[in-house]
Amino acid sequence: MEILLFILLVGVWAAFVLPSFLSRRRKPAVNRSWAGSPGSIAPDLHRRQVLGRRRLALVVLMLAAVGTLVGAVLTGSVFLLAVTLICDVLLGAYIALLLQIKRRQAESRFAGAGPSERAGAVTY
Repeated sequence: MEILLFILLVGVWAAFVLPSFLSRRRKPAVNRSWAGSPGSIAPDLHRRQVLGRRRLALVVLMLAAVGTLVGAVLTGSVFLLAVTLICDVLLGAYIALLLQIKRRQAESRFAGAGPSERAGAVTY
């Protein structure tokens, strides 16, 4: 029964994580460090550092969730299963927080756009 649960959870995680990971890999990298004025390099560096910390936290939470699940299945420990559930809840909350941040940033960019840009009109 535990093996079946383990396979089911791994399948669910793969269904959510792999598509976004693979689509991100397909997109070409954009070098924005030289796109603006020389003063825009520092904010770009700060943004990359923030994104790196967010990515690291996400990977650590994912590894903790998977690692505790594997440990719970292999040892049959109810304690590790409880820790797995806690890690899953923390991971879900962190993903919800990241999505909320992304939505706020999109809204602020949308609010800063002019009326023609909001409507999708193309000006030449």
